[in-house]
Amino acid sequence: MITDLAILKEHLRASAEIQNGLIVLYAEAVEERLTAFLDRPVYADAALIPAPGDPDHDPLAIVAPRAFHVAVMLLVGMIYDGEWTQAAPDLPGPVRSLMEPYRAWRDLPEQEEP
Repeated sequence: MITDLAILKEHLRASAEIQNGLIVLYAEAVEERLTAFLDRPVYADAALIPAPGDPDHDPLAIVAPRAFHVAVMLLVGMIYDGEWTQAAPDLPGPVRSLMEPYRAWRDLPEQEEP
């Protein structure tokens, strides 16, 4: 998990240890969704980014910016409070606004003409 559990619990005002598993599950799912949206690997620390030559190396990898952690807190809070009822596969506006500057715009492969 990229975002610190203690920070998430403070944001959620959740003090019971029994809630840790649920909060971690929500956070991991949210981080996966945000990473997919960004279309680049996101790491908690620069030391974790695979070096060039490593099969897992991606030149677009980044260390999670503060905006990533805030977006995680917002989405985990919405899920935790049962407020994320949006059926569309899109991210809520404030989260999208936080993440958009970090989104990788990879070149799409050219499609063959029919």
